[in-house]
Amino acid sequence: MTSVLGKLIQRELGREKYVRYRNTLKEKRSTDVFCDIYLSLYEKDIDELSAMLGRLLETVHTSVAISKKFSFLLIAYVFLMGSLFFLLPINVIMISAMAVATVCLLYKIWEFITNRYCDRDVRMVLIYKSVLFHLIDNQKK
Repeated sequence: MTSVLGKLIQRELGREKYVRYRNTLKEKRSTDVFCDIYLSLYEKDIDELSAMLGRLLETVHTSVAISKKFSFLLIAYVFLMGSLFFLLPINVIMISAMAVATVCLLYKIWEFITNRYCDRDVRMVLIYKSVLFHLIDNQKK
């Protein structure tokens, strides 16, 4: 599973470049990534760059929202399990509801961990943001 930030880079720049950038950042060569992104976005006009920046900000907001909503999800899960356990008699419906809720929680835990600990994707997005700001600033002058 890829983080939402990684998915954004894959949509905007391509999967091949994303994999290459991850490997380059693993080797601690962020300047190479900056230069490559800069050269690939240099020919775009300000409207395209502004749209890319808008999508970037929206994706960052989504990433932060995933982290914020996770604690509420855990509280809701505990409340649901307690409600099911104390309000319903033990039967197939209760057990299947608990199983479905647990599977959903496990998926959300995986999503949270993937988006919370995606250091290379965060560095890649920061470089991407810097390139976008630099190009937009240069085109406004």
